[in-house]
Amino acid sequence: MESFGVPCVHMIVVLVGLDMGALPHTLLLGRWYKGAKSHFSRNRVVTDIGDIASQYRSRVGIFVDQCKHFTKLACLREEDFKAFLKKMLIDTTLLEVRNGL
Repeated sequence: MESFGVPCVHMIVVLVGLDMGALPHTLLLGRWYKGAKSHFSRNRVVTDIGDIASQYRSRVGIFVDQCKHFTKLACLREEDFKAFLKKMLIDTTLLEVRNGL
């Protein structure tokens, strides 16, 4: 149930045995309903390089993976941790200013 969000075969057999005509809403995750994505905007900005939102999500995923590796290395030694943390705080502030945040 937790892996796929749909009831297992055993639950279906019990429901059939109880002569249920439909699945109770509590047995399905919201993502399986027709209106699950209705809250998303239908207006996508597509450029010559593709959907901007998809491009952003891809960049975030790549960056997070690289940051995980960087974190493991930067935390091995105390002096590396302090130096890179200081640099990261400076770079974060620079990016916030550059992006008007």
